[in-house]
Parts: sequence; C-alpha cells; structure tokens
Amino acid sequence: MELTYNNIKNWYATKNYEFYTRPFEINLLGIRNDNKATNLWDDTLVVSYNDGREDKVLIFKQFTTDPGFYFLKTKILNPKGCFFLKEMQHLKMFTVGLHQGKIKALVQYKPVTGYRDANKDDTLDTTLEDKGMFGINLHHGYNSFIVHNNSAGCQVLKNVKDLEQLLPLFKLHEDSFGKGINYTLTSKV
Repeated sequence: MELTYNNIKNWYATKNYEFYTRPFEINLLGIRNDNKATNLWDDTLVVSYNDGREDKVLIFKQFTTDPGFYFLKTKILNPKGCFFLKEMQHLKMFTVGLHQGKIKALVQYKPVTGYRDANKDDTLDTTLEDKGMFGINLHHGYNSFIVHNNSAGCQVLKNVKDLEQLLPLFKLHEDSFGKGINYTLTSKV
C-alpha cells in the first residue's frame, strides 16, 4: 500500500483503530519488517496529521521496533526475557519527556502489551505475553550501523535529526489535546 494520508486513514478504519483528523493531532504508525530477525534499522515510522491546511505524512525508514542483539542475546534486564511490543494500537502510550532522564523523547505514559523473549537467540518469539509499564520509549539512536544496544525494546529512530524534527509536533499535539499520543504497531499495511 502506498503510504498516503487517505490510505493510512482507511487502513486504520479497517482495523477499527482511532485515527485523528483535527489539526496537529498526531497519528504514529510503526511498521515492523515482517522478518523475525532483529538488530537492523529495517522498520518504518509513519507520522500522519493535518497541519490546518493540508494532510501530511512523514516517513522515516531508518527505524527499529525491535530490541537490539545486546539486550536480546546477552543482557536480559528482566528474568522473564527481553520485552518488545505487540502489534496493535497502544492508546495514549507516549507523552513528551526525557529518555533515561537525559534526552528529549516520547516516553511511556500508559501500560503496553508485548512479549518477553528469553531464549537469547536472534529472532523474536511471541509465546510469552506481558503487559505493564516497562519504559518503552520512542527515542533516537546513536548513529550506529546496527541497532545493538540502541534499543532494549524501545521504538528507535536511528538519526537524532529525525526525532528533532518530530518533537515540536509531539509537543503541539499535547499542548492542544492533552497528554497521551497513540502508537499503532503493525507488520502489514
């Protein structure tokens, strides 16, 4: 599917997901590459909104929705395994804040649903579901060639400039409509 505003809006409708159309109300869509391998910047973040005059779609191709090898294979932060998000719409998931108390980002605001992968291989396993507050943020990476330790389950843009472009939009959304930005994750649109 071509990632136009109307196509995205129609896709949300087929899923019965909330899609915002008021000016500067943001729709965040993460598209996970449908392979089960991790550690690559091979996912896509799509931001769609209306700027008061016209519909806009911003597409970021250097993005990951998966944990990197560092956390998936060698450093488990939770005995149940490394967390990654389930493909669904996560309502009011994010708010503007500081990732690890240091860098401006979207930080987890509401509980999310995902999976725990504890077998330390390089593919994502979806057998153990978990729900809660896990510090799953949307932040920038550190311009590394592979994801590695840039994500322990967060949604991560490879380049800092991409996030810097989006932060004013996120702030405008929350200034206008209150805390909480929905995030929708899928592998098929």
